[in-house]
Amino acid sequence: MEFGKHLKKGFWGLADKSLPLIYGLGFVLLVIRVLPKEEFGTYIIIQNLYLLLVAAGSSFALLPMVKFAAETEDIVAITNTGNWLYVFFVIVIGLPIVAFKEEFAKIFHTPDFIELAWFLPLMLVVSSLRQVTLYLLQSKIQIRHMFFLNAVYFIGSLILVIIVFQNVENQTAFTMLVINTVTLAFSSALGFLLLPSGTIRKMFLWNVQKVEVKKFWNYGKYSFGASSSYTLYLQADSFVIANLLGPVSVAVYNAAKVFIRIFDVVLQVIMMFIVPISAQLSSKNNVEDLRILAEKSIFVFTAIIFPMSIGLFFFSPEIISLFYNNKYSDTTILLRLLSLSGIFIPTIGVAASFLYGIGKMKEVFLVSAINVVTAICIMYFAIVYGGIVGAAVSIICISMMMMFTYYFALVKYCGISLRFSNIILRYKDALLFVQKLLNNKSN
Repeated sequence: MEFGKHLKKGFWGLADKSLPLIYGLGFVLLVIRVLPKEEFGTYIIIQNLYLLLVAAGSSFALLPMVKFAAETEDIVAITNTGNWLYVFFVIVIGLPIVAFKEEFAKIFHTPDFIELAWFLPLMLVVSSLRQVTLYLLQSKIQIRHMFFLNAVYFIGSLILVIIVFQNVENQTAFTMLVINTVTLAFSSALGFLLLPSGTIRKMFLWNVQKVEVKKFWNYGKYSFGASSSYTLYLQADSFVIANLLGPVSVAVYNAAKVFIRIFDVVLQVIMMFIVPISAQLSSKNNVEDLRILAEKSIFVFTAIIFPMSIGLFFFSPEIISLFYNNKYSDTTILLRLLSLSGIFIPTIGVAASFLYGIGKMKEVFLVSAINVVTAICIMYFAIVYGGIVGAAVSIICISMMMMFTYYFALVKYCGISLRFSNIILRYKDALLFVQKLLNNKSN
């Protein structure tokens, strides 16, 4: 299995996934330092709800589209079904939040939620074409187009933040949500241009076939439970903190958590490459190449993320002081604790990607459901007794638990036998790959 063949596309993937990092840096400097803590906490709650709903819709309708489109060249019926299922799903799950906005405002101790809840269905609608296009491009590993699509959103958001914050005296959660909505709409517009006109037309024609819906349902009901459960876990700490401690504590906690978004970026890179590749290999019953891919992937991504984790741990005081001055000085211990969770991400990401790609959705759903229920219970009691520091400690424990459960699921359900010693020995392949790159550059 020539892992390097796929890693060459990783340069565009690296560029694509560096966009959230650039945005995150700008977000820290331009937004978190400026927004009042109450407003920042309110924005985080609404934005996290949006991300949770997008993840739910994507896992139900678009993850199946990635798998099925990666296995064939005839994708007309697949894209049509995926598009309509996604649009239908996000509308159905978005409107009830607006209908019960008063109840959500009470749960999160956020009165402004009542006035801002309408942003949720609006952002879901304007971003729908963006999401469908991203997943369709992922199925064919067209990373360069994905980069441009994401650049419109992330870089466009920073540009609008600079313009608006210089001309608006009082910045609020409302300001940020308007910026999000505008850039999501522009990103969807670019998605319209990137896809062939025939594909766009066929996507929006009502030509949904019963056999395709059934195929999507058989895969999507489990991918929905698995992926949305994991996203719920990612956002649950903020929701539980909001419920128990209020939006100001959400702001303080997320001022530290924003720096470990780099781990989420690595996880997305893993999923972006491993899901379609493992799906292709699985369709050919190529078990040996799957094993080699798993070993190389775990080693490579661990080698990437481990220095990041260690750097954040040791330099957290300097990082917090540099970016926040004295506004969030109490977040140093939070960043140190949260940084340790990164070392578990590569195994979680690779194992989960294989389970998705091979189609073991019932199994990954069961693993994810057990993990998430356990995680939320741990998180709740940790926050009750330890506040936001307890939340950070719980993230370490939960990440370790998820690493082991996904690893054993990979071995048991995918029939891929992995040994720690074999993973370590993959450093030789990494060195050979680097040597090839250097030789090609010199030639």
